[in-house]
Amino acid sequence: MKELILIEGLSKDELFTAIQAVVKDLLFFENVFENHNETLTSLKVMETDRANQFAVRPNRLCGGWDFHSLCNLFKSELSSHKGVVAKAWFQLPDDESMSILPRGKYYYDLSDSSTDEIFAVAPSGTRYGFVEIDDEGGAELMEIEPQGRSTYEPRPMLQLRPMADGFFEVEKLTFWQRIKKRHAGFMGSHSSIGVGLWSILFIVVFFAFLCVTIIGWWDFSETVLPFTLPLWVVLLVLGVVGAVVGLALLKKYFDGWWGPVFLGIMSAAIGLGLLMTAVFSVNVWLGSDEQEVGRGVVREHYLAGRRKDVNQYSVWVEEPVKGYIYIATGDDGSFGPGDTVAVPMTKGLFGMYHAETLKPLD
Repeated sequence: MKELILIEGLSKDELFTAIQAVVKDLLFFENVFENHNETLTSLKVMETDRANQFAVRPNRLCGGWDFHSLCNLFKSELSSHKGVVAKAWFQLPDDESMSILPRGKYYYDLSDSSTDEIFAVAPSGTRYGFVEIDDEGGAELMEIEPQGRSTYEPRPMLQLRPMADGFFEVEKLTFWQRIKKRHAGFMGSHSSIGVGLWSILFIVVFFAFLCVTIIGWWDFSETVLPFTLPLWVVLLVLGVVGAVVGLALLKKYFDGWWGPVFLGIMSAAIGLGLLMTAVFSVNVWLGSDEQEVGRGVVREHYLAGRRKDVNQYSVWVEEPVKGYIYIATGDDGSFGPGDTVAVPMTKGLFGMYHAETLKPLD
């Protein structure tokens, strides 16, 4: 969605004062009304070639309803300034919904002193009004309906120059609040492109962290440790920690309970994967290349893989250190429980030993 507010007749200082008042009003309404200003996070002011003429743009992904609220606040704030001309334009794309408003370009006259309302004027001249109604449950809703005709003013061709001090944050946001705003910008507009981009981004990030988690878990299993960590213990810890994190920290930023719990579990899984990678994978990657041959006893042997062609061994290592290790190899599976085997291993950066294969003991 492309939005622009053009304001002429104010000095830079007067405009910045007006914008600060608008931002203050936006924060007030956001704190009072639920689901208000879900997609508007910042405003950017730019100069034009004309003196005392400035362009104001909201952040990308600002939804149509939030832009309408922004224009209403600007009209109210600028009404006390005589001789100020303010106009706005926005474009509703084919994949975005804003009540019954047809897709296309629209114009707002924010300088019309004959009314406190603003109207969206289409290039055809049809004027659309915004009407507040109360439903049976007492909730306030906004409806759009044709209300006569008016003159559409095309958006002028402008050369816009960003101003170094022309950036205004609507709200100081935490990380999770920014995620929610971005999500609302994509999803709340009902834009298929936005939803698709958000989904692709989520999938890419998810699989990136999944790969990191798998690498960390694999290097963890091939590191000699004085304990074993069954998979069910890991899943139980992820579930409990994720549920606690989700319900305690995320519910204040998201509606419902399943979203926070899901994100909590995902955060716990990602955190565990990053921790394993940071400790065990770094231990392997930056460790010594000098190989030592240790000795161990096979505890368990089982087949894995889709074709059952991967031999996995649980081994108790006795030399040079004592501990447990899991090794997956493509050998012939000749080792069985109780067999004493040679364990070629290297010493890692943090002093932990790592092995990837087993050999017959000479």
